[in-house]
Amino acid sequence: MARQKKITDKDGFHIPVKSERSYAESVPPIGEQLPREDAAQTQQEEEKRSGNAAAKPVGKEEIAKMREKLREYVGSKAPYDERYKNNFDTYTLLYTENNRLRSSKEGEENEVIKNRRGAQTLKVILNKHADAMDNYPEAICLPRSKDDEKTAKILNGVLPCVLARNGFKKTYSDALIDKFVGGMEIVSVTWDSDRDGGLGEVCIKRESVLNVFWQPFIDDIQESRYLFNVRMIDVDEAKEMYPQLKEIAADDMSIKEFKTYDSSNKNYGKAAVIDCYYKKDGMVHLCQFCGESLIFASENEPENYPEGYYIDGKYPFVARPCFKLPDTPSGFGFIDICRAPQEYHDELRRDILKNIKINSKTRSLRSANAQVNDEDLLDLDQEMIEVDGIPLDQAIRPLETKNIAPGALNMLGALDDEMKDTTGTNDASNGASAAGVTSGNAIAALQEAGGKISRDLNQMEFFGFVEICEMIIERMRQFYTPGRIFRIVGEDKKTEYVEFDGNALRPQPINVEGSSEKFWRLPVFDIDVKAQRSNPFTTAANNEMMINMFNMGMFSPQRVDEALVALEGMSFEGKDKMVDMLKQNKTLLDAVNELSQQLEMSNAMINEQEAQAAAIQPGVQPATVPGGMNA
Repeated sequence: MARQKKITDKDGFHIPVKSERSYAESVPPIGEQLPREDAAQTQQEEEKRSGNAAAKPVGKEEIAKMREKLREYVGSKAPYDERYKNNFDTYTLLYTENNRLRSSKEGEENEVIKNRRGAQTLKVILNKHADAMDNYPEAICLPRSKDDEKTAKILNGVLPCVLARNGFKKTYSDALIDKFVGGMEIVSVTWDSDRDGGLGEVCIKRESVLNVFWQPFIDDIQESRYLFNVRMIDVDEAKEMYPQLKEIAADDMSIKEFKTYDSSNKNYGKAAVIDCYYKKDGMVHLCQFCGESLIFASENEPENYPEGYYIDGKYPFVARPCFKLPDTPSGFGFIDICRAPQEYHDELRRDILKNIKINSKTRSLRSANAQVNDEDLLDLDQEMIEVDGIPLDQAIRPLETKNIAPGALNMLGALDDEMKDTTGTNDASNGASAAGVTSGNAIAALQEAGGKISRDLNQMEFFGFVEICEMIIERMRQFYTPGRIFRIVGEDKKTEYVEFDGNALRPQPINVEGSSEKFWRLPVFDIDVKAQRSNPFTTAANNEMMINMFNMGMFSPQRVDEALVALEGMSFEGKDKMVDMLKQNKTLLDAVNELSQQLEMSNAMINEQEAQAAAIQPGVQPATVPGGMNA
C-alpha cells in the first residue's frame, strides 16, 4: 500500500492523502471484475498452464488452517448458540416441546390442565419491536469539508433509495426480532456483482447468528483474526453454482439450527459453503471454499484486488447485542430476562386453573360394600335411588376439596408486574392511560416517561445503523462505476432524477502551495441519525401544539420576535423549518412596510408638486392623489 501523509490547509478543511496512484485507479473496472465462479475457474486454468500453483498465497494448506480455525470458533461459540436456539424455541410457542400435551405415564390420558406457556414474554418483545419500528432511523450525511457539501446533499437522497431497493425496512424488522429474542443481530453489507443485469449493487441482508463465527474473547467482530459466514446449500445446487469443484459432499460443520414445525434436520443433505474473511497487512481478503476445495480467493488475484476485497479494511458485517456481555460481541435478550418469572407464572397459573377445575365439578365417594346402581346415581332425572347393604350415611358422601391459597392470585399479579417493571413495558408504554386522560399531549408525555428502556435500546440500534450507512458509502466509493440513476425527493418535495457514481466519493486531487508532489483528499462524511416518529399519539400532540401556538398568535408576522424567543426554549420535530418560515414572514412584512412608507412619501411629494403647479396657474384645481390631500 502507498505511504500516506496528512496535511491540513489554511482553513483546516482538507486532509489530503499522498498516494502514488489514484484511489480510482486501484479499483478495476466493473467489466474486468469477473464473477467468483469464473474467476476461480480461470485461476485454476492459469495455474495448470504455468505450473506455479504452489506459488499462490492461498492453497490447500491455508484452507486446512482455515477449517481448523472454524472448528475452534464453532466449539467456543457452541454454548451461546445453544442458548440462542433455545430462546427461539421458546419464542415460537406453537412448535416447542413446552406447548405439547403431556401425560404422567405413557398410555394414560392427558393431565387435567395442559402445560402451555403464557404469552407475557411475547407481549414484551412485540412491544419493544413496535417502539423500535415507530422510531425507524433516517440517515443524514454531514460533510467534513466544504468541498463535499454538494455530494452530501446528493447522498441524503441516494442513501434512502439504496436502503429501499434492498427492502431494508423488513431487514431492520427481522434483525430486531433476532436482537430482542436471541440477544444479538447481524447485518451484512456486501457487493452483489450479479444484480441489475450485471451492473452490480449494494446488498444488505440479515445474517443468521448461528452461521457466523468469530474469534473468542473479543468485544467487536472487527477485532477477529478470521470471520466465517457458513452458508448451507443443497448439494445439487452447489454443484450447479460451482461446476469447477470436483467433489461436493454433505457437511453440516456441527452447526446448530432452529427447530422446524416437523422437527426435521434443516442441514441434512446440504454442503457448507464457507466465506472466510481475514485481515492481512491492513487489508480485508475473502477466501471462499467448500470442503477442501477452493472456490475463490482475493489474495490470489492481486491484479484485481490490490487494496483487498473491500478497500475500507472492515469486515462487511454489523453486529449489535441487545444487552452487552463482556469479552464477546454477543449479548442476551428479553427471553433471558423473562424466563424465570415466566416459568413461575406458568406454574402458578396452572395450579390455579387445576384447582378451579377440580372444585367446579361435584364428585362423590361411594363405599365398595354399598349396593347402589351407578346408572341411577349418575342419571339426574332419577328421583329415587335405592341403596342397600350399609347405612345410608356411610354409603355415599361428597368428596371434599380445598380452595387455592388466598395469596395465590396476588402472587400471580406480582409476577406479571415483575415482568412489566423489569422490561419497561408498563401500561403507559402500551398506549393505556388513566381514566380521564384524553389529551394527545398528556398521552404522549406518559408514553415518553414510561419508555426509557425503549429509548436506550433505540439509541444503541442507531449506532449499528450508522455503521451500515458508512459501509454503504464505502461500497459505492469502490464499485459505483458507471453511475446509477436515482429518483429522489428534493427539499421542495418535488421528484428529481439524479445520476450518481463513485467518482465524487473517491480521493480528489488538490494542489498544495510550495510542493510539487501529488496529493489526494478523501471525502469523508459523518452520519447523523434522526428517528422517523410514526407514533399516532406523538403526531396528535404535535398537531395540538401547533393549534395552540396559532391560537396564541405566534404565527402573526407582527409577533415574530416574541415567537422566536419562545421557540428558542422549545424542542420538537420541524422546529428549524418553522423558525425559517417565521423569519421569512418577518422579512416579507418588513419589505411590505418599507414599500408602504416609500409609497406614502411619493404620494406626498406628488401632492406637493401639484399644489405648487396650481398656485402658479390660478383657476386650476389640483388633482387628488390617493393617500394625499387637495391643494
